[in-house]
Amino acid sequence: MATTAFEMENTRALSDPTLRARFSLSFSAQMMLSQESVKESCAAAANALLSFSGVRYRTAWTGIYFTAGGKRIAALAFFEDSLCLLLAQSAEAASGPRYKAQDVSQLRRFEKTPALLPLKSEGALKNALKKWADLAATLDLREKDAPAAVFAPESFPGDSFESLLRRGLIRPTGKYSGEEGAFVEVLSALSAGEATIKLSEKKMLRALDEGWVERIEQALPAIDELLRRPSHFIAETEEIRPMELTRKITGRSVAHLCQHTDFISSVDGDEVTPSKMLNIIREDSILTYENKFLNTLLANLYFFVSERYRIALENGVDERISSVRFTDSFYHGQAKSLVTINIQRSEKITDAKGVQKSYFGSRLWKRVEQLNDITRAYIESDFVREMGQLGVYADVSHLSDPGFWDLFRMTERPVVASHSNARALCPHRRNLTDDMFRAIRDTGGVVGINLYADFVGGDSMEQLIAHIERFLSLDGEKTVALGGDLDGCEALAAGFSGVQDVAKLYQALEERGYPQTLLEDIFWNNWRRIL
Repeated sequence: MATTAFEMENTRALSDPTLRARFSLSFSAQMMLSQESVKESCAAAANALLSFSGVRYRTAWTGIYFTAGGKRIAALAFFEDSLCLLLAQSAEAASGPRYKAQDVSQLRRFEKTPALLPLKSEGALKNALKKWADLAATLDLREKDAPAAVFAPESFPGDSFESLLRRGLIRPTGKYSGEEGAFVEVLSALSAGEATIKLSEKKMLRALDEGWVERIEQALPAIDELLRRPSHFIAETEEIRPMELTRKITGRSVAHLCQHTDFISSVDGDEVTPSKMLNIIREDSILTYENKFLNTLLANLYFFVSERYRIALENGVDERISSVRFTDSFYHGQAKSLVTINIQRSEKITDAKGVQKSYFGSRLWKRVEQLNDITRAYIESDFVREMGQLGVYADVSHLSDPGFWDLFRMTERPVVASHSNARALCPHRRNLTDDMFRAIRDTGGVVGINLYADFVGGDSMEQLIAHIERFLSLDGEKTVALGGDLDGCEALAAGFSGVQDVAKLYQALEERGYPQTLLEDIFWNNWRRIL
């Protein structure tokens, strides 16, 4: 058949190296630009492969790929400007005495079909189809009784380069300056890759995040170990006791008596009779720094988990997340590439019926329930109970308002706010409302006045004293005390520069007519009562 002027022009375009470098041609485009003989060979080869039962095909940017049982078994693609049949067997197995198969296993896009057979002539086509029939036999593929022709030369109608470019079957490579670039054929490689698209929708509670759940779960074994084997030390105290209450006399007791002869009531020869003796009392104690830290950690951990558990029970699901995830893994020469695109849409659920409580059947919610039970068990453990009996009190000065009231729902011991002022005078979240102060007062706890100017609401002595008087007006004579915060702030109120200035506040209150007993309670007795 004579070659037309149209085919000659297209052949020129295919063989132009400058044009090929600037554009990526799809397999369909190359077929449409090819001569009629190439189209006939492609249709014959494709129909021969599809004449076997179970063989499926997919036309991609770089070729036609054939699969059976989910595995790639053959492909039709252009290699070095020639139409080729690629088979899923070794090049040696696909070679014959006249026609040799080329091994292209080193090329990533052909690694599943490494035996390449160019279809440059009728003889080459017949040989390639014979090799395909041999491969089909080894794969136990059966030829159909009456196979239908799926492809024909007309499946690839001739078209011009410019038209194919407009249709998107030819794409610019983005190449410039006329030199080979790393991404000249990225688009074609991307089309030949393995792409997946995943659509998903989930309903969430914003207070719950698997990240913090997982981190707390990871910490539980270490916390359990510390609770089972808390550190101990021998606490030693010294007391001067009358002889009748003295437990044990040691060398240190005798040495102390020699230094305090006024404790000797009589001496008769070598016999010395003391009236009092130094007693060295040693007791096993768990009040180590590590245990105090663990006790505080357990309290904060319980507040953290229980607060989110409470919010979940009250609110249920409050957010819907819809997402689309696209991934494509492909090869460009020897380089492996991965493209991932994530699109996520979040919307608040406000009026969905039947959805609010749907979260409670999830695995994450069961984990949160378990954490809530575990942290509650920690708070009720013998360790925490013993620490409380030894005078380790919960300090609410850094707690949020919900955490503050959570604490009061579970504790029966005095509560302290070591450095907090009146929120009614300075509306800072670290200060206490009147109801909070009354709650602490009713437990027999203590509230320490904070000297930090930002929590006082100013830097004058009058403003500082106003917080004391506010708490006193709430029947806080046995509750209000000094708190300080001397080491955690930048500017102190009332001209304070350190602990050496506490006497200024004492003098100012004394000048206001505060009775001596009230001053002693504020400056000493209220703290000493619980410590």
